[in-house]
Amino acid sequence: MKKVLWVLLAISLLANAYLLYSWYQHNYVDGKSLKIKNKELAELLDLANIKGDSLQSRLDETLRDYESLIHESIDIKSERDQAMQDLEDKKIKIRQLIYKAKQGDPAALLEANRRIKALQSELGDAKSKLSEFNSLQAEMEQEINTSKMRQEDAERARDAILDDHDKLQEKVKRSKFQVSELVLQPVRIKRGKELETFKASKIDHINLRFTMDPNELIENGSKTVAIRILGVSGEVLGAGNEDLKDSDQLVSMSKEVNYEGESQELKFEFKQEEAFKKGTHTVEVLSDGKLLTRNSFRLE
Repeated sequence: MKKVLWVLLAISLLANAYLLYSWYQHNYVDGKSLKIKNKELAELLDLANIKGDSLQSRLDETLRDYESLIHESIDIKSERDQAMQDLEDKKIKIRQLIYKAKQGDPAALLEANRRIKALQSELGDAKSKLSEFNSLQAEMEQEINTSKMRQEDAERARDAILDDHDKLQEKVKRSKFQVSELVLQPVRIKRGKELETFKASKIDHINLRFTMDPNELIENGSKTVAIRILGVSGEVLGAGNEDLKDSDQLVSMSKEVNYEGESQELKFEFKQEEAFKKGTHTVEVLSDGKLLTRNSFRLE
């Protein structure tokens, strides 16, 4: 029985020793009571002007900036919601520390101050990265705009070239030889010599002579030059069309000319079996279906 009492006494002493040690650990640091330690810490925080109300104001301002940054920088809703939730978790923990600080816990005040500083540092880093991103994006947009302007300039230049080409092609299509010095000479043959005459009954043939002036828009090569002689009634002489008049499909004669880009003098001689009629005759010179010049003569 005595042994049991001694055992219980020993256990009681050990328990009291543990309680005393635990109380000392919670109330003394480096030989000073926690009360003294907290008082000293509170005095230091007061000197540093760190108080619960000021921390609350800093926290609220930091949170507003952080939330604004999240909405500005994150476009994907799920990522934005997750960032807001992470910020909310940090806000709750800091506010809990500020509440404890206002209840007289300077250590909580110090921890709250540390966490707010960390949050502000995160905010500063995020703002810096966003600024860098915005600058890079602005540079990219400027480069894109410059590239678009260059492309538009190139397209306008291309369109201008194509327009000039089309105009030149159209001009080439409309271009034709210039004919100068068209000479018409009705003649009769007497003793083997040609004599000019305007008497219809005596005419043997008609000499035509003219000069084809060069045109740099016309390509060199074989060209068809035709003569159309219209009688007094508008019929095309030499085409066997007594009834068909003013036809663009008929000519009196034609020849192939090798054009080499230089001025050329061409001569034609028109002769028909039937006698020429009295009245005005018209002579047209054509090249590849284009009228080059026109002249007339009158027979008596």
